Amino acid sequence: MELDVSVLTITDWYGIGLTGFLVLLALRRAIRIILRCICPPVLRRLGRRISQWAVRFLAYRGPFRRGSSVDIITWAHILIFLSYLTSNLSCIVIGAGDVAEACFRAGKLAFINLIVLYIGPCLDFIASVLRFRLRVQRRIHAGAGYVVAILSTIHAVGAFSRHGWSAVDQGHNLYATLALAGIYFILIPIRTFPSWIPYEMLLSIHYLVAGWLGFAMWRHIPTDSQFSLIFLYVVAGIFLGSLAWQVGETVYTNGWWFQSVSLSQNGSYDYIQVRMTLRKPVKVEPGQYINLWIPLGPLSGLQSHPFTVANWSIRAQTELKVFVGVKRGLTSKLRDAVKRGLKSNIGLYMGPYGATIAMKGYETILLVATGLGVVAVAPYLQGLVHATRAHEIRSTPETRSAPVHLIWHIPSWSRSLLPSFSSSVDRSCRAIACGF
Repeated sequence: MELDVSVLTITDWYGIGLTGFLVLLALRRAIRIILRCICPPVLRRLGRRISQWAVRFLAYRGPFRRGSSVDIITWAHILIFLSYLTSNLSCIVIGAGDVAEACFRAGKLAFINLIVLYIGPCLDFIASVLRFRLRVQRRIHAGAGYVVAILSTIHAVGAFSRHGWSAVDQGHNLYATLALAGIYFILIPIRTFPSWIPYEMLLSIHYLVAGWLGFAMWRHIPTDSQFSLIFLYVVAGIFLGSLAWQVGETVYTNGWWFQSVSLSQNGSYDYIQVRMTLRKPVKVEPGQYINLWIPLGPLSGLQSHPFTVANWSIRAQTELKVFVGVKRGLTSKLRDAVKRGLKSNIGLYMGPYGATIAMKGYETILLVATGLGVVAVAPYLQGLVHATRAHEIRSTPETRSAPVHLIWHIPSWSRSLLPSFSSSVDRSCRAIACGF
């Protein structure tokens, strides 16, 4: 199959440009190093000033009142999303001969933007490869989903206005209708579903609907659309390549076999401690997490859940500890297994994922945690204790100790609420437990 470049339309060039942009985004660290070498100091200082201004006025500020449910949306999020949407709408209207052509372009652009959604099967893995924070990757994924929904709606409205209900009678249009319904279903926020539905079940439904969308899009594409078919193969190749990479990495990090898992609990079963003995040592940085898979039944065999690693070491670790707050789904099954006396099992893990925060170079460090959230700051505390003893961070002359403070807010003080990582708090740190 040969592609004639002379017949490429504006939407085709958008697809090529989007693919190139994603490649540059993946190589941004190497590009940054090259720019530092070739740019004069004046331009580097100007770039830092612009970056500081953008962080101060765009990344940390938003149009919504603090404390509201949408206060996490900043001006940077709004500007990036509007720029993304505007670029797609511009490709629809620029040079379009009539409304029918504009609606056709909208459908083609919706298909092209699927590359952002199907870049990999797991957001954690993609965020790790692209060196994004998971929160950023989730917003990119959600933003692309909203744009695809808007473009698909424009395409569907245009087809319905021309052909009416008779358009659904055609096989490829019927698949498009079902795909559009799937897009709308995926956009429903998880918080709107009943709280008794386990998160793992909702995530599995999300994956199933996403797989159905890919199949429906493939059936809807006309067979004579040469570029769309090539782009479909590109998207499928990227997805399958990412899936193979993730599976291969998981098998390798697990030492080509299952890990030994031991379970224990506190007196009131508020949380479950999971210890995983590794066949192959792994280096885990503070703040990183793993996706844990433990077979406890027919449904749990298809589920994995993210948990923050609670222990840290300067060397690669042969044992990982996580503390599981008991709620619903997999966590409740872990509690039931411990109550039945099943305290040993097998398991696999994926990761570690997530970014760590550099703690060196600060005069005072304040760690704040609520309840079992202290698990997330415990590795930082362990790392800071090690850095203090190794004289890698400064100490104050008055206290002769590292200026590290831990504030832990808990509903009431109980020894059962104090996990086994309490040994991390030593004389180098000041721990304040606040009960309310």
